[in-house]
Amino acid sequence: MSRANKYALLGSSIIFCASCSFLEIDVPRTEIVSEAVFNDDATAESALMGIYASMVQNGIADGRVNSLGVINGLYADELQSHLVYLDDFFNNSLSPDNTYLTSGLWGQSYKMIYSINLALEGLESSSSIAEPLKRQLMGEARFLRAFFYFNMLNLFENIPLVLDSDYRVNQSIEQTNPEKVYAQIIEDLTFAESWLEPNYNWSTNERVRPNQWAAKALMARVRLYTENWTEAIKEASAVIGNVEMFGLEDISNVFQKESKEAIWQLKPTEPGRNTWEATFFIPAGNTTTPTTVSILPSFATAFEQGDMRKVMWMESVEIGDQLFFYPFKYKVKDYGEPLAEYQIVLRLAELILIRAEANIRIGNIGDALTDVNAIRLRAGLPALELTSGDEVLKVIREERRFELFAEWGHRFFDLKRWVLSNEVLAKIKPNWKVASNLFPIPYNELQRNRKLFQNPGY
Repeated sequence: MSRANKYALLGSSIIFCASCSFLEIDVPRTEIVSEAVFNDDATAESALMGIYASMVQNGIADGRVNSLGVINGLYADELQSHLVYLDDFFNNSLSPDNTYLTSGLWGQSYKMIYSINLALEGLESSSSIAEPLKRQLMGEARFLRAFFYFNMLNLFENIPLVLDSDYRVNQSIEQTNPEKVYAQIIEDLTFAESWLEPNYNWSTNERVRPNQWAAKALMARVRLYTENWTEAIKEASAVIGNVEMFGLEDISNVFQKESKEAIWQLKPTEPGRNTWEATFFIPAGNTTTPTTVSILPSFATAFEQGDMRKVMWMESVEIGDQLFFYPFKYKVKDYGEPLAEYQIVLRLAELILIRAEANIRIGNIGDALTDVNAIRLRAGLPALELTSGDEVLKVIREERRFELFAEWGHRFFDLKRWVLSNEVLAKIKPNWKVASNLFPIPYNELQRNRKLFQNPGY
């Protein structure tokens, strides 16, 4: 059995309920699994590795139809749908019983959160795991919980904050004030920053497990979203300043597995396959139809002339008399090719843009312009000389749009936090309404737990 398959199998001892809600976990079986998995170093570490393996196989992190890059790209102004089952996202006409919403975005995310909570309980109660490993695994688990809650909060806003594996509590839990959820995310990341190692030794120097710098990077994003500009600058600067470990890559090398720009990556687990993004986005040879999604023509034509991101990170295919564009950040589609690309979750360019935006919010125009020009120069564009804060903020917004397209739903989340989603998306989306800023709470969860309430407009 391969190492990846072993991790997936051991992880399935935690994620054992493939069809049930996170409210329906069988507590006696949970207790048995917890005791069995966390009684020695090898099984405890393998259980955490199983969580990573599950992330790249299902839900918001898998790079396919349920992933944030696809769903939010369709929901915003990056991607268009070519299959009817994704039209609800492209047309902003989601219903609470949409399968990809209930089983993918919500269901898989809460199953992952449940697994993380179970892992934390097992680690905390274990007295047989070596202390350095225990600290690392608990730091990773708290980081992962923060990661999932950050994304769930920005998709649904009114979510239950589940922090343990007790089904008796979870089956009747109420939704939590978003500020309290953010407070828990910050608490988890603060814990992770202090418990995780500052290197990648636990992952044999590959960047496939979060370390202290990954926790700082995600914290910088959280601080930006919560408008704590000073802390966002502090956290981003700590990572940017670690020049021995991180640096902007040549634009052709950003998404390679050895990328120095990568802060945290997910390693493919299926033998013979690189990333699912490449498999999903790149059309097959001699195709007569587009892939499941393609880039909106209005997005493809919006790049500034000379922008190498359009040249290197986007490709096109001509079908009949139409030209379809598709994301080409990950390029290894064919099965059986050597493993050359890992899926990047956090990378340095985002941190530079976070610092630029936070600086402009407190009036540091020169510092903000220096950072945004670093991103432009890497893209083959000229540096700008601007003196207006509003002009620099506009450039930062555009650079985030073209730098981070089709990655982790950044565009939709950005438009929401800038309070621009109604203005931008209503112009190109006939069904867009104010309520579309939040996804609906799945109908099946409302039926299972009468204490949950639906988001407005659904």
